[in-house]
Amino acid sequence: MKLKKINLYLQKYYRYIDSIFLSYWLGKFINNFIKNGNKKTIEAEFKKAYGYLKISKKCNLFLIFLECIEKVKPITNLKSITVSGKTREYPVILNKYKQRNISIKNLSKFINEQKNLFLYQRIVDALLDYKVNKNNLLIKRQVENIKDSVFNRFNIRFSKKRKRFKIS
Repeated sequence: MKLKKINLYLQKYYRYIDSIFLSYWLGKFINNFIKNGNKKTIEAEFKKAYGYLKISKKCNLFLIFLECIEKVKPITNLKSITVSGKTREYPVILNKYKQRNISIKNLSKFINEQKNLFLYQRIVDALLDYKVNKNNLLIKRQVENIKDSVFNRFNIRFSKKRKRFKIS
């Protein structure tokens, strides 16, 4: 009797689970670091980070990563529309899936901006900083996002589609 591989699906956090790291969101996070098709080298760096956190810090990379995503996710984002030749931005409430995608992109930008030599050191430092809430750069990004949303809240009228009346 042969057993078929079953793709696990959990609606809250995961989509289809990756076979290497068993996490959909970590797979998306890894894909942000890929340059010139070097996915295997980046996965090796993530395995080093996983091993370091598991052995020396006695914590799980996946759980810390999901906690970081949930802490940093933005609630709103700006969309733009062109009205009479001017671009108007208005705030939009994001669904949970897009919130997590934006927080993953912000986290990968933060890791790429650090100056450590090895990628796994940057990953471990960023995730542990999240756990202790020392990460000022991402807090600044959240504050800027809220300020932009408040500043552009008057343009919300442009987000509604105009009703056109038919004259009969």
